[in-house]
Amino acid sequence: MYPLSLSRPRRVSIACVGDQLVVSIKRQGNHGHHIWMVVFFTIVCAIFCRVFAPAFFGAHSAREIAYRLPFVCFILLWYVIVLRFSLWSAFGVEEVVVRRDTITCTRRILWWERAFEAPLDDVANITVKIPWHEGSGSVRFTAKERAYTIGDQILPAEANEIADELRRAISRAHA
Repeated sequence: MYPLSLSRPRRVSIACVGDQLVVSIKRQGNHGHHIWMVVFFTIVCAIFCRVFAPAFFGAHSAREIAYRLPFVCFILLWYVIVLRFSLWSAFGVEEVVVRRDTITCTRRILWWERAFEAPLDDVANITVKIPWHEGSGSVRFTAKERAYTIGDQILPAEANEIADELRRAISRAHA
């Protein structure tokens, strides 16, 4: 139905089970590369902490701590961002289930899980977002006056397929 690129494997599976649509999106890449990235940035963060912790805890006044705190926060912020990105790329799985009257989106990274559920009447503006370089795509929709994104770095053909199936499932539910 949709042409797929041969450079990346298909990560999306779409199934109609009874009266519900189930869209599953597998993890992005191999575990090894992303785990090594977590290990590398953990070592770099530990080195920064080893170098700057004595200076931070050796401060004699609150003013000295206040001068050093933004740098420490900056390092920790970047560590958390890299950690989240690496774990999501290595272990992240998304699942979208459209039932008769609700849509449920679930994201899992190892033991962390975040779910969203909304009535189908609130779902609107299902669009496919493909960047100018057309290397990856995602599906966006609004529900409960918020924008949501499904599929991080999926093939553009897969994004189009998901959007078409979601539109069909929602129109069947409203019929």
